[in-house]
Order: sequence, then C-alpha cells, then structure tokens
Amino acid sequence: MIKLEEALQQAQKILNKTEIDSKLYQRSNEYLKYIFDNIDFAGKKVLTVLGSSDQLFSFLYKDALMVDTFDINPLVEYYYYLRKWCILEKITYPLEIRDSVIRDIVKSVVVDSEEEEMAQKFWKIFYKDSFKLRQLFFKAKKEYEYDYPLDMMIMDFNKIIANMKNNRKSNFFNIDVFKNFELEEQYDYIYMSNILQRAQFDIDSLEICANNLRRALKDEGVVICSNFISNSEYLESILEIEKRIMSDFMFDDNISYNPIIGTNMPIYYTYTKKK
Repeated sequence: MIKLEEALQQAQKILNKTEIDSKLYQRSNEYLKYIFDNIDFAGKKVLTVLGSSDQLFSFLYKDALMVDTFDINPLVEYYYYLRKWCILEKITYPLEIRDSVIRDIVKSVVVDSEEEEMAQKFWKIFYKDSFKLRQLFFKAKKEYEYDYPLDMMIMDFNKIIANMKNNRKSNFFNIDVFKNFELEEQYDYIYMSNILQRAQFDIDSLEICANNLRRALKDEGVVICSNFISNSEYLESILEIEKRIMSDFMFDDNISYNPIIGTNMPIYYTYTKKK
C-alpha cells in the first residue's frame, strides 16, 4: 500500500486535474450478475482487477477460496477499505449515502492494520469536504447511469460479510499487466475486466500480458474478459489479434442480451490455459 502522504499527493493531482486518469471508479459498469451467475467460483483461487472493488466482493459472495487483487492505480486500495467498512454496515456504495452517515462510519471503525489506519486518515480528510470527495471519482457516463450495481447480485449481505471476515486478507499488487511481472501464487481464475481491449492493436503489450497470464494461471486456469464493444466487426478484429497471441489458450465467448448496453453481444469471453 502506498504511504498516506503519497496517496494524498495523488489525490491532490486529481483535484488539480493534472492526473485525471488516477480518478476512482465508484462502481463497476459491467453486467456482473450475468457473469457471476454463469461461473462457479466456489473453492477457487482468484486474481481480479480491484478497480471499484465490486469484482472482489462478487468473488467473496460466490464463495471463492482466496481472492487477490491488482491494479495500476494504487489509490484503489484506499477506496477498497472505505467499501469494506460500508459493506460491514450493509451499505453498497458510500457516495450514494449521506456524507454524515459515512463520516461517522469512517470515524468509528476499529482498524486492525497499519493499512486500514492510513485509509481511515485519508477518508477522514476527504469527508470534510463533499465537493472534493466527489472530484476523486469518475462521473458515470450517461448511458451507464442505470447499470446493474453490486446489490442487484448480492441478495444476502450476511454471506459476503461472513466470507470477508473468514477469508485471509487479500493481497494487492500494484502492477501494470502490460509490463512484465511475476507472482508467487498461481490462480484458477484471473478476472481482467476489459483491460485486454484497452491494448487494442498493440501487439507488443498483448504479448507481454499473455506471458504474465500464463505464469499466473494454473493449468486449465481461466482468464475472464468483459466486453463493451457492441460493434461485432470491430470486436472480431480485436479478438483476431488476441486469439493469435494467445493461441495456446482455448477461447470461448458468451453472447446474451446486455441490458446495460441494450443489445445482444458477447457480455464476456474467456481464455482457458491448455495443459
């Protein structure tokens, strides 16, 4: 976890609009319910992008044995702790609850690690000023205002709270998946969100990422990629390159009606590592 001073400096750059790419996502705009209803993660070891933390909580809700996280933005770990404290109070998204309520939660939380203590100090600072607080987050695109949030999938908060308390502390890796990295653990699933699609036609970056995924996956481990591209021809041109680079993986996609985008499309696709 980056030091509190570094986190505050990064946040100040966001407020100054000199580092807007480091803004936080309040929530996922993926159709998580469809993805998590179609795959059994119980008892599995998972590595997932952290982002808004929605994916992490979804894996815990679906009884994953172990969930580690990664992100290129170190500030997301601070947001995770805010989400954690709110989930314990059965609040899904802190920005949708009165500031005074969340401020009291942040103030009264009993921290159990140095990381939580730093996160508590960070959010105490930002809950003093509602305007500054909201400037830390990306504003949802208009077409995703009525998305499918986490609490449409989680019907029993007691279950996720129990799993969050019982599972070992998640490891967070501040890494860029398009640069070489090695992890000690190997995973059954790696949840990439739409990160591969961000590489577009950058073959060198995709090759580095593919090698990273090979090392981090068990044999027959699965990479899960979400999709936001509804144009089938453009999607196929991207996938053609991906599949060529990941030729030692078995590809599969899952086409259904995506209510967020409003059309039939591959909501997610997978690459399974061959033995």
